[in-house]
Amino acid sequence: MNQSPRPYSVRARVRRAVQRVGRRLPLRDSEALRALPDDERRAIRGWCMYDWANSAFATSITIAILPIYFIALFESAWGGGGPVLLGRTLGGDALWSWTIGLSTLIVAVTSPALGVIADRTTLKMVLLRVYTGGGALFTALVFFAVYTGEAWAWLLGCFFLANIGFAGATVFYNALLPHLADEALYDDISSRGFAYGYVGGGLLLLVHMVVIVAADGTGYYDLVVRLALASVAFWWYGWALYTFATVPEPSVDEPLTDLRPWRAWCLAWAELRTTFRELTRFRLLFIYLIAYLLFNDGIQSVLAIAGVYALNTLGVSAVVLMGTILLVQFVGAAGAMLFRRVAERWGTKQGLMATLVVWCAVILASVSLAALEPDAPDDYDYQLVWDAPMATYEVIAAPELGEGDADDRWRGRVGDLSQGDRVMAANASMLANATAGSRFATHLVDGPAAAAVVGRDHPSRLGDGPLDALPLAVRRAVWAPLGFGVDGQFLLLGLFLGLVMGGSQALARSLFAYITPETRSGEFFGFFGFSGRLATVTGPLIYGTVAVLYDARVGAMSLLVLIIIGAVLLWRVDVAAAREVAMAEDARRRGAAAEPSGDGPRPPDK
Repeated sequence: MNQSPRPYSVRARVRRAVQRVGRRLPLRDSEALRALPDDERRAIRGWCMYDWANSAFATSITIAILPIYFIALFESAWGGGGPVLLGRTLGGDALWSWTIGLSTLIVAVTSPALGVIADRTTLKMVLLRVYTGGGALFTALVFFAVYTGEAWAWLLGCFFLANIGFAGATVFYNALLPHLADEALYDDISSRGFAYGYVGGGLLLLVHMVVIVAADGTGYYDLVVRLALASVAFWWYGWALYTFATVPEPSVDEPLTDLRPWRAWCLAWAELRTTFRELTRFRLLFIYLIAYLLFNDGIQSVLAIAGVYALNTLGVSAVVLMGTILLVQFVGAAGAMLFRRVAERWGTKQGLMATLVVWCAVILASVSLAALEPDAPDDYDYQLVWDAPMATYEVIAAPELGEGDADDRWRGRVGDLSQGDRVMAANASMLANATAGSRFATHLVDGPAAAAVVGRDHPSRLGDGPLDALPLAVRRAVWAPLGFGVDGQFLLLGLFLGLVMGGSQALARSLFAYITPETRSGEFFGFFGFSGRLATVTGPLIYGTVAVLYDARVGAMSLLVLIIIGAVLLWRVDVAAAREVAMAEDARRRGAAAEPSGDGPRPPDK
């Protein structure tokens, strides 16, 4: 039987060279990459550049800027409330997490079937282009939010559709990894991809921060924020053009031609049913998929809700949030390469397990973060000082209010105060009384209405939640004695999060590529994408539901449980045995004898 040529004809020679040299002197992955022909290195660079391109969406859209903008619009419209569903008030963090979950559900249920179709036809790059184009388009449409009746709802709708494009494109981007080079280089290539992504996303976020901070306090602030969000679309699609031009469509053994859409869909689901019947043959791979679903569920949910959790629950300032995310990007690039070295020395599985241990510590620490109770006058949102000669209070500081219904109601109660205004003592007293039931804190210095009031919805208010004993204890023992505010706490946590963020994602992807049959990469990476997308469905939904029923800290703790269970399952996966099954499947599909396992590359868990 005639066989289609492999995508790169020199791969086997490079692999044998790595193995021969490796028996005498370990060859670093970077040296092996330099030994590849120019077309292979160009394709690898182009593949990594897609991470550079789409990471701007993950940073500026999913985590840094859009959540801040959404929360501002949402709180301006609803204040401390929100829409009511089944008698429960939905806060901004719950709506955001549910939007992420439901948008990726579409990708989750379709990606395995699309992966089968991509394995039988030359469509991996085509589908990557389609999802990228759609995601970039709806990202650009975020710009028009303020021209609609409900700006916060328009933002959620555009984000919902853009996230489908982002998640769908990632499935087929990942599926290209087994076709780029020999499996001995998977850790290096996967880690490089994430490193490219963190640097690329971080550079654009840095530009965004500079222009947004420069525009703060001007009449162009809202316009600049929306332009920054829309620029992500052009960055994403513009850099992706380089990927489209340099990464070849992988060859397909026995490709199907003239495959009509309905017939292709039926064929895909028929092959998936066959795959499910073969679960006993690919048992270890599917155990890994379940483990990945669980621990990735926790990881992706942490990344998805970090922005709204920081703003809503902790009271982190928007500037510090963006600065922390920027720091995380560059630390993440270094972390991805650091854990590649760990995997090189101890094995991919062990390196991945190490990242999960740190993730558990990060989540536990996030629950213990707590805003300090206002003490100095500068800690209060409203600061008014009594001016005895004028017999009035002078406004030293006041929060910037939005244009939503809730802020309009608040403005109607206390007035639209700004720095330099003067108010009578009776009005100042009314402000202090109104503050008690709000999210603000007010300090009236001296005079007849002197008072210091912290609203019941202020971030420093703790004690009512099921887990509030932990942040209260840590605040008393650590944060308060050190004078370490919540902004500094969140920044410190971001350092540790960035360290493991890149390593966990890169090693999880390369480990899956290692135990996946190359001839069925689209199908199995469809399952990988399904597992990853299902994680971004179930995790935010779990977090959002628990946050509604209890509070955000309990929601965060539920993610810790998911990671622990996933880590236990991962430990039970015999990677060497799973690789043997993958190689045998490739040999069966190509009609060739399987390569003896003793000559294979070092198993990642050895």
